[in-house]
Amino acid sequence: RAEQFLYGDHPLGKDTLGLEDTVLNFRRAHFLTFWQKLYHSGNCALIVAGQISETRIRELAANLFPEVESAPPGRQPIKLETPTANELTINREIEQVHLLLAQLTPKASAPEAKHLSLFQTMISGGMSFPLFQEVRDKRGLGYSVRAAMEAWSDGGDFSIYVGTDPKRYREAITVAHEVIAQAKTDQSLLDRAKTVTLGRLALTFESTAQIISSAAQDVALLGKPRGYDEIEQEIMAIEIGDIRHAVETYLAPEKMKTIM
Repeated sequence: RAEQFLYGDHPLGKDTLGLEDTVLNFRRAHFLTFWQKLYHSGNCALIVAGQISETRIRELAANLFPEVESAPPGRQPIKLETPTANELTINREIEQVHLLLAQLTPKASAPEAKHLSLFQTMISGGMSFPLFQEVRDKRGLGYSVRAAMEAWSDGGDFSIYVGTDPKRYREAITVAHEVIAQAKTDQSLLDRAKTVTLGRLALTFESTAQIISSAAQDVALLGKPRGYDEIEQEIMAIEIGDIRHAVETYLAPEKMKTIM
């Protein structure tokens, strides 16, 4: 329901499993049409990691995939529309409020998406970061609290989740906004977030499988793969002014949507 509320009729707002009605009515022809539309060379990338030359890769590809023909991409970008409503409430007989503060953000290739991704680590990089400290440790507003940043080819979203007492959810909203406001100009938090992010990146590039996975995601979202050095340079080039601009543009209190 949260994705549907944020993304509306865009494919990102649809449940990937489908609805009961659509699943029951799927036929072989539907799968074949979907496969023919999207599963072709125009939408595929061959990604290889290891000690091998580009020439050898091309030779292997020509032998292993002799019948593959070039084709134009089967999917075009779809514009995201910001929801007009500011709040969605789903009433259920449970003892806790599942609170989500969220807002649409730019596509993955936009600089602001990278700035907001780093800001997510600035406030929610672990238990010693502000969101956990202020919401859970200092005020006891909830056990589970976290921020998330999703970035896709057409757009994405930034969100803060808190599982809290129904009597204190408004306080949780206020504290979350305070954390955002205070962190957006905190240089020391930015430095810590860079250290954490680069540490995680280094671990990613220790695994061949993770290298391939990261490259595949970059190809899908950015159009090309990136190496460790390129990603490191992008991260280190982000300044506190970039963070502040992105936060004020997308995460101002009046722009955030409330989903409960």
